[in-house]
Amino acid sequence: MIAPPEFSKLSWKERIQLLAMMAFVATLTFARELNQVFLIIFLVSCIPVWSKTKWNNQWKNIAILSSTFLISIATSFYPDNFLPALKVLEIQLAMILVPLLLCCSYEPTPFKNKAIFIAFGASISVALIYLLVFFVYKMISEGIPLSGWFQEQYLNHHFSAPIDMHATFLSAYASIALYYIIISFSQTRSSLIKGLLLLLIMVFFIALFMLAARMVLALTCLCLILFIPYEIAKRKWFNRLLLGGVIVALLGYFFTSSNYLESRFTSHVDKDVKLAQLIDFIRHPDSATQHDLMKNDGARIERWVAGCQLVKENPVFGYGTGSEKRVLFQRYEKLGLTVTLGQGYDSHNQFLAFALKSGIFGLAAFLLTMIFSFYHAFRSRNFLYVTFLVVATGICLIDNLLEGNKGVFYFAFFNTLFFLNTQSPLLTGKRAR
Repeated sequence: MIAPPEFSKLSWKERIQLLAMMAFVATLTFARELNQVFLIIFLVSCIPVWSKTKWNNQWKNIAILSSTFLISIATSFYPDNFLPALKVLEIQLAMILVPLLLCCSYEPTPFKNKAIFIAFGASISVALIYLLVFFVYKMISEGIPLSGWFQEQYLNHHFSAPIDMHATFLSAYASIALYYIIISFSQTRSSLIKGLLLLLIMVFFIALFMLAARMVLALTCLCLILFIPYEIAKRKWFNRLLLGGVIVALLGYFFTSSNYLESRFTSHVDKDVKLAQLIDFIRHPDSATQHDLMKNDGARIERWVAGCQLVKENPVFGYGTGSEKRVLFQRYEKLGLTVTLGQGYDSHNQFLAFALKSGIFGLAAFLLTMIFSFYHAFRSRNFLYVTFLVVATGICLIDNLLEGNKGVFYFAFFNTLFFLNTQSPLLTGKRAR
């Protein structure tokens, strides 16, 4: 197989690094142990290319990108919490290693970006196609009519179960890959490739609906509506018309074919957040609405209220890295939240999680990282980066993205990669400083 000319121009160290990065992103949907092996290989491949000059230019950015991990270290020495803290730090180690090594060793180019995203997109495509084929085979083999396919017992986590992935995390991966595929669709001139990409776009939309991750699906559609017209503004008008027709048709079909999808965005949200009761409680804190808000039904709002109570009692230093579940379980028991306690739920809010563990310093560090990233994404008009951050922020509002390997690896790698793209004169058209 003949290597592309751009690959041949890279040094052997850069080739190894690029191949390691491609292998890492291509295995994100695989077993955690395998993906972790390729993460280590990727990080080791950065060491021979590590540049002191890049370190001198990037150390402040690295400090900001890894600030949450640094704060977690500072709050890990609580006597009764040291061993759980070590476990959390091990999981989140990529939050400092990836910025530290990638920022000082990687030089972004259009070819490298394309290679990485092709590997990532191909991997996600294979995973989603496999899940859809498995789903159709299961429905047909069990003799379930088409009208019964889109029910609660087959969607969301049930749909992603064959590859043992959390539906929200897989949706986040698919969201970024979909955005890149749509941009590629608008740029290619080959009718064959355009047709294949259009089929892939349909597969991704169908899979996103089957995964039924509310926040990711809603924010993905919002970002596509807001940013894709800008991305393909210079392309032929029928590209936009064709894509728009596909999106509208799929939206209409799934929302009219599944009562579960409709209820998941309406009654399920109301049950989870209890917005009316929450607003009433904020206005009248002494009213009986509090009992409706905390009626022990396992809703997310119960975990958030319990977490906010704990933060209010110890806002500055928190309860220590690795303490989140311990202190939450104690509060659940005190509040009589037996359903939530029995399920072993954490806070399901990454901002609240950092406030619980590291107090105002942990929350401030995470907010600084997100604001810093958003600033550079918008400043460089990198709307793929913006979409990544919007989706990640949405997940952090309703889940703990950075408490598991799949979320940590995904966020640490792509946030650093996207950030480096905003710093590259070759990609932004700005002069190097």
